[in-house]
Order: sequence, then structure tokens, then C-alpha cells
Amino acid sequence: MVAPPHDPIKILPVVLAGGVGARLAPISTPERPKPFVPLADGTSLLTQTLERLKAPQFLSPLIIGRAQDRFALLNHARACGITPAAILLEESGRNTAAAVSVAALWAQATHGGDVCVAILPADHFISPAHAWHHALAQAAMAAQQSKAICLLTATPREADPSFGYAVTGHATARHPWQTITRFVEKPADPQTLIGQGARWNMGQFIASADQFLTALADHAPAVLQGAQTALREGQQHYEFTELGRWPANTPSLPFDRAVLEHAPGVAVPFTGQWQDLGHLSSWKAFTGLDPEYYAQQPVRTDRPWGYFESIQLSLNELIKRLIIYPDCRLSLQRHQQRSEHWRVLAGVAYVELDEQVKRLEINEEIAIPSGSWHRLGNHHTDILIIEEIQIGKCDENDIERVEDDYGRK
Repeated sequence: MVAPPHDPIKILPVVLAGGVGARLAPISTPERPKPFVPLADGTSLLTQTLERLKAPQFLSPLIIGRAQDRFALLNHARACGITPAAILLEESGRNTAAAVSVAALWAQATHGGDVCVAILPADHFISPAHAWHHALAQAAMAAQQSKAICLLTATPREADPSFGYAVTGHATARHPWQTITRFVEKPADPQTLIGQGARWNMGQFIASADQFLTALADHAPAVLQGAQTALREGQQHYEFTELGRWPANTPSLPFDRAVLEHAPGVAVPFTGQWQDLGHLSSWKAFTGLDPEYYAQQPVRTDRPWGYFESIQLSLNELIKRLIIYPDCRLSLQRHQQRSEHWRVLAGVAYVELDEQVKRLEINEEIAIPSGSWHRLGNHHTDILIIEEIQIGKCDENDIERVEDDYGRK
């Protein structure tokens, strides 16, 4: 296998984070879909994916996800210290062929057709990062030289019919990549393919934007046309691009079946540890965490300023933990059916209360009477953590906003 060039190809990472994770239920829920489910150390698979992109070979990432997860997507990137090049939002998912189509069109328009694009699902465990960086650099070079889509592949640990399998030829001095001679997605007889030397498709694809678009035009033209419409009719809102409505006749197809089973491709093996954690059985076996563990964890709700966790709820009382990111503030608001009590757990809080501004440090407290206009802000570089106790009718709809930095009403 050829070594990466001295001046590595710059790669545009595209993080696919729109999966609901139905196969991971009940760990994955509509309120906390698969990319955001925390592991034992508190990090999510999306966080780990983004952390791997903090290397010189990567451009700022493009993130694609569900519209209802917009603030979670933004906040997981913030927590990693990453500013995405863009976050594209889908009202309803159209599977991975559609997501790859939108990504390639966006990449071509933003960086030009020659830009190297890496499609990276956000539900994979990968280790070590340096081995993955090396394999991706090799894959970028292989895609550039072969003019074909390059896959990263892993050694099968079992004959699992839920994976895609790539049978490859041998690398040569002239062509230092492995040519894919046969690709089968979810085969009926994976053991036979493994006997022929097949490897698991890791679901990570690398090619230029033009190469992706050519393959899609040849093998999934209706999907590509739908993506052109969705991107053209998209609207910018705050830090997101909301894709337009997909034409009703746009097929919902996985990229593997739509393109990889038909288009010529090449492969680069990854020698580290790779695990697809999209299934409940694989999640439990790999992490040791089951649904009972998650049922005991606080529910996280993301907002544009950070997020809150509901810690304890009784008939007329709710305890929350608010995490406010640096240089962010909540809306100027009031509640008619509840009062609130705030205590600073970390950082420095600036509280607006009925036209007065108060500065609170750790362990200092303040009462917010019902009907009072108030706002909480973090003007420092450290995260602000607040314990909030709501007393009364604890309803998220009991919010009247008069001023908001994020356009909410």
C-alpha cells in the first residue's frame, strides 16, 4: 500500500447525523436519536466523530441532520471546539443516497468539483484515530489517482448479513489500491463472500465532488435531481441551511445500493478497530450499556444558547441544570404560572431582572418571581452552569419572549 503524499490532500468531511436509530430503540429515541446517545464517558458518537476531524488534513466539516436536531448538532460541534462550514437540515430524511447527493452538490458549489469529499456516518466507533487518519489520506490519494469512489474496509469479525461486503483484487505497484470486483449490500450468504476474501464496507466513502456527482447521475439520477431541488430551494436561518422540500417522486435509497453495487470503485483497508453501533445488540455488547442505564439518565434538551437537563420532577417542582456556552444568553422572557430560583454552580452569571442587572458568582443565588422579565447571560470564556428550580406549573409553553438573539417567539 502506497504511503500518503508529503503534502496530504485536503479533505472536506461530510458528517451524516440524520439517523433516527430505529434499530437502536429504546436506547435511541425521537428526542435523543442515535448520534447523540452518550457512551459511558459522557461523549456521543457524533462528538467522537467530530473530534477525529481536528487534524490538519481536514477542512471545516459539513454536517447533515434532521431539522428537529438543529441545536443538538450545533452544540455538539461547539463542545468539540469545531465551527462547521455549514449545517444542512432535512425536514424528513431521504436515506444516504440523497444525503450524499446534497453533500456533493454543496461541495462542488462551495469548493469546486475537484475537492476531495469524505462521507462519514456519525454512528461508528473507530480507534486509533491516527490509523484512521492514515487510511483516509491513502483513500483520498487512491480516489484521486483512480478517478473512482474509494471505500474504507474492515476485516470481518463474523458473517453478519446486515453489512455490505466488498470483494477486491490485489494492490499492485502500478495501482497501489485494491480494485473492487464485486460489492454486495446485505448479502444472503456473507460466509461465502468472506471465503472469497471480502471485507466489510465501513460506510465511509471518499471521492471528488465531481466523481460523486457523475456516479449519482449515472446510477441514481432521480435522487440527484431531487437533491438539486432541495438545495436550490433551501433557506438560511440563523446558523443553519434548511433544505427545501424534496420532490414527491424522489426515491429513498441507501447510497450503497443506489451507487456502489453498480459503479466501479476501489478500496483501502483500515487496520484499526471499527464498530458499527447502529444495532441494539452491537451497542450492548460493545458498550455494556443497556436501556435500563439510559432510563436513569437525565433528559437533555438542546437550545441555541446551550442545553438543559431535567434532574428531578415532582407535582409542582422541577429541577434543571442549565449549561450556557460562552458569549451566549437566553431570551428576555417571563412566566405567568411559575417562579424560578437560580444558583450558580460554575462560571459567572449576568442576570437581567426587571431592568436591573446582577452579577452572580459560584454559589450565589437569585429568585425570579412569576411575571418578572428576566434573562440569563454568559459573557465569559468559560461555560456557565446554573441550577434552576421551577415552582408552580412547570410547562415549557409558559414562556413569553420579548427579545431573542435567535429569532424565537
